[in-house]
Amino acid sequence: MRPTGKLDVPTAPALRGLLRGNDAAPAVHLIADLAGVTFIGNSALTKLETAPSRSEAAGGRLRLAYHQHTTGRLLRLTSLVRRFPALPLGLALP
Repeated sequence: MRPTGKLDVPTAPALRGLLRGNDAAPAVHLIADLAGVTFIGNSALTKLETAPSRSEAAGGRLRLAYHQHTTGRLLRLTSLVRRFPALPLGLALP
């Protein structure tokens, strides 16, 4: 998935929908490419923080691809970098 622009209160429900996938066939391995994201608010961080549980429960995982210094810094400040180490853009999951 490739969200773009701001991830904030108005866009958090759509982000949640993308992260959840189809309930009948949830996305087991999901890479969220954040290269086009210009802002990540608290509501979006909450969605990102809780999303991996669903994939992990199905035997998969959620990874974030980002190269922006601000995204990495935000994830470090919120301790989410432990859950989401940087995945280089263009790299696929094994």
